[in-house]
Amino acid sequence: MTLDQVNYLNTGLMLLAAGVALVLPFELFLFAYAILGPAHYLTQISWLHDHQYFTTGKYDFVLLVLLTLPIAARFVFGDWLPEGVNWDGIFAFIALLAAAGMVYFNRGFHKAALGAVAALCAAYICRLPDVALLFSFFVPTLIHVYVFTGAFILYGTLRNRSVSGWLSFAVFILCGVGFFAFDIPNWGYGATEYIRTSMGRLVVIPQQFIRVFGLSSEWDSVVDVMRFVAFAYTYHYLNWFSKTKVIRWHEIPRRRYITIAFLYGLSVAIYAIDYQWGIGALFCLSLIHVFLEFPLNHKTFVGIGNHLRGA
Repeated sequence: MTLDQVNYLNTGLMLLAAGVALVLPFELFLFAYAILGPAHYLTQISWLHDHQYFTTGKYDFVLLVLLTLPIAARFVFGDWLPEGVNWDGIFAFIALLAAAGMVYFNRGFHKAALGAVAALCAAYICRLPDVALLFSFFVPTLIHVYVFTGAFILYGTLRNRSVSGWLSFAVFILCGVGFFAFDIPNWGYGATEYIRTSMGRLVVIPQQFIRVFGLSSEWDSVVDVMRFVAFAYTYHYLNWFSKTKVIRWHEIPRRRYITIAFLYGLSVAIYAIDYQWGIGALFCLSLIHVFLEFPLNHKTFVGIGNHLRGA
C-alpha cells in the first residue's frame, strides 16, 4: 500500500469507529478492549522490543516494567501501600520523566540522576489531587489512546507533507470533538445488565472524565462521553493494525508468532469466561505496553517540535 492509501484507510477507519460509537458506545468499547486490545499490547511490545524500545540502553526498559508492577498489584489486590499518597501517580510520573532520559542520555549515571529527580518531583507534585489524577489515570488511558495517537498521526503528516495525512489528522480531531460539539440524540439507547456488569472498574473512565470536565452526570452526557471513549480506544487499536505494512511489526520469528497467538487466545478466552477476570488478568500487560511506549512518545513530540520550527 502507498502512504496515501494508508492515510485514506485510516480516515475510513476513523469514520467507521465514530459511526459505531455513535450507536453502540458501550458495546464497541467492551469489544475493542477485549478483542483488539490484547492483540495490540502483544504485537506492539514485540515491535518495541525489536527497536530496543527506542532507548539508548539495552536494559533501560526494565525500569519501566518494574514501575508498572506496584500499580498493577494495587489494581488487582487492592491498596497495600501506605495511605494518603497517590502512588499510581508517583510511579507513572517517574516512568514518564525517566523515559526521557532513556531517549536522550547515554550514560547510566545521567539516567539514574534524572530518575532520582523524577522521584523527588513526583513525591511533591502528586500531592496535588488534579496533578496526581493526570498521571495516574489520564496518561495511561485517554491521553495514551487519543492524544498520543493524534501525535503519531501529526508527526507522520509533518514528515511526509501529504494532503491525505492532513485529511486524516483533521478527521481524527473532528471525530473526537464532534461528540461534544454537536447535540447528538441517544435514540433511546440504554445499557444492558451485561454491559453494566462487564464495565466494572472500567466505568471509572467516563466517571473521571465527567467529573474533571464538569459535565452533567445525566445519561445523555454519559453516552456522549462513552462515544468519545469508545472511538478513542477503538481507533487507537485499528490505527496500529492499519500500519502493519508501514512499520512491519509483523515481521517476527515464527516462535514469537506462536507465543503471541497463544497468549492472545488465552486472553480472549479469559474475557469470554468472565469479563472482570479479563480486566484483572490483562491490566498489567496493558499498563506495560503504555509505559514501554513512553520513550517513543518523547521522540514523537520532539520530532513534531523540530518539524514545526523548521516549517
